[in-house]
Order: sequence, then structure tokens, then C-alpha cells
Amino acid sequence: MKNALLLFFIFLSISSFAQLSKRHYIPPLTSSSATGVTPQDHYIYISSPSTSTVKFKIIEIGGNIIEGTVNNNIRYRHDIGNGINTQLFVSSIATGLVSNKGYIIEAEGLIYVSVRTNSGNGNQAGGLVAKGNSALELVRC
Repeated sequence: MKNALLLFFIFLSISSFAQLSKRHYIPPLTSSSATGVTPQDHYIYISSPSTSTVKFKIIEIGGNIIEGTVNNNIRYRHDIGNGINTQLFVSSIATGLVSNKGYIIEAEGLIYVSVRTNSGNGNQAGGLVAKGNSALELVRC
């Protein structure tokens, strides 16, 4: 019984830090203009629990590299743009197809990464939390 309880808490602690990683993958999202609600402002939000400065790179798939730093007092916001013609969104027709959209975020230390977007004249919002390398381990199980 003690071993089962110990294993439970070990797995609980591992999954609690799944969002904290040195590498995060942001796939392209999809949106359809048929609904009449198109994505407006969207951005990547990066933070870290580290007290020391953590350097990171935002790598646009097939594009630019943006560098920055974060720590537990300084966060970073990378504005992506508006609409579906950005590095983050693909049309609904292109869902599941290979494209040069999306991001890879690499850091020298542990960071949190999320994508946030607003739409419908600010009446709706959405978010995607990157799971980092821990998500890849869950897929392999």
C-alpha cells in the first residue's frame, strides 16, 4: 500500500510540471471564416519561475527567429497579428496538411509558454498551453 501511494505522488508531481520545459511546440491552429468569427489579436506569452534570467528563442517554422529573456519578475509577450493569415493560423481547408506555420520555442532554462487569442470583437477568447517535452513522453506511453 505504501508503495502504491508513493507511486501515485511521484506521478502526480511529474504531471504537475508538464508545462515547464526547455522546448515547446506550438502547432498551427485553424479557423473558419464561415462562422463569422475570425481571430483578432493573438500572441505568445512566455514566463519562468526562475530567479535568474533565462534566454529563449521563438522559432517560426520556415521563418524568423526572435530572441528574448524572462525570469520570475519579467514576462515576454510576442504579438503575432490578427486574422487567419498569420504564422499561427491556417485555413480550415489546410487542417492536417504540412505547412510552414507554427512555432518551436527553445530556452536555456525552464519556461512556461501559452498562446492567447481574442475574437468576435473581444467577446470571446481562447488559449493553448504548450506542454513541452513532457507531452512527447506521454505520447510514447
